[in-house]
Amino acid sequence: MKKNIVPAIITISLISLIGVFISEVALQKDYEIKKSRFNSKVTEALLSIVDQLGNYNPGTSDSSMSIKDSYCCSAVENIGEIIPIQYFDSIVKSEFKKHSINIYYEYGIFCNNHNNMILGEFGKYKNNLLKSIHSLRLTCLWERESVSLGVYFPDENSYINDQSSYWLFSIIIFYIILTLSIATSIYYIIKERKLSILKNNFINNMAHEFKTPMSTIALTSELLFKPEIYESHDKISQYATIIHEENNKLIHNVDRILQIALLEKGKLKLNKENIDVHSVLNSVIKNFSVKLENINGKISTNYSATKYYINVDNLHFYNILNNLIDNSIKYCTAQPEIIISTKNNDKGLIINISDNGIGINNENQKHIFKQFFRVDTGNIQDIRGFGLGLFYVKTMIEEHNGTVKIQSEINKGSNFEIFLPF
Repeated sequence: MKKNIVPAIITISLISLIGVFISEVALQKDYEIKKSRFNSKVTEALLSIVDQLGNYNPGTSDSSMSIKDSYCCSAVENIGEIIPIQYFDSIVKSEFKKHSINIYYEYGIFCNNHNNMILGEFGKYKNNLLKSIHSLRLTCLWERESVSLGVYFPDENSYINDQSSYWLFSIIIFYIILTLSIATSIYYIIKERKLSILKNNFINNMAHEFKTPMSTIALTSELLFKPEIYESHDKISQYATIIHEENNKLIHNVDRILQIALLEKGKLKLNKENIDVHSVLNSVIKNFSVKLENINGKISTNYSATKYYINVDNLHFYNILNNLIDNSIKYCTAQPEIIISTKNNDKGLIINISDNGIGINNENQKHIFKQFFRVDTGNIQDIRGFGLGLFYVKTMIEEHNGTVKIQSEINKGSNFEIFLPF
């Protein structure tokens, strides 16, 4: 995992946790404040309604007397006969509108002693209305009866929460960020674990790749110290050749690792020149001629490109082709048959390298160009490598603003297509 990602994820996660905590505390306080304000508005509206009910003139013989004057201390038989429902409804709506109470409600006058509704607009929330906290005793109007005016809001909590939506929104945002941080951490942990396995495999393979030629050099050097060897120039020449070849292997492996290190640091400099691609291909093919002859393999060419001079780094371009052809030979259980072709399109040169090797399944094709990744070769034994070859190929081609693609099928072979722009 990149060093700067770990503290960044930790910082973001801590900020998100703090943000969630602060937002939840603020939401709770904001809810309590808004609920208190809402309760106050409802109480003010109910007091005003009661006052208007008390001042209502029911049209008695004394037209100057209100309900408060006429009916105080009187038993209530039927309030509906005293207060018209239309009038009651109009003042309730008026007061609620005046106090900006704009949610659905049910209201009414009810008898506390008998829990029965006397007057109002009520439906399925009748029982809730009888127990509502928003109620006032009407003892100022009917002292001899325990009568109350109440109102019930079914959506009260949602209404208050909606007014604190920005805090809810901030909590959701912080939770999303926290979830993404955790998911990112898990992703990088899994990625780091996979990379650790790949690196361990790389180290094991590298140890083998270096140990084998070094052991060969050591053993051959010991043989050269034997006195009888001095009498045979052929054996001296043979052992010197072995030492030279194994030493070249070591140099080649070191160069590959150093090149990848330079690529990762961004310090690799390309020495581009206009080269004949067909000539380079022929040179690479010639390099494998002896090896192919020993295993009865062959390479066929079909150079259809008419524009085959490309501006590339000759050394790295040679290595790219060498890697691909070497893989075609190594990962083949039959006699290798490799076809190399070239063609042009409007933008550049296309090189195809096809083989009859073991092929690569679709899942592995997604990872084939990743650093340290190696395909399980199954029954092909003693094929070792660093998992750097195709990573190097892709990286270097991209350094030349080109692309590389693979088409492969198990037991039928693979085709690598390289595109390099003019």
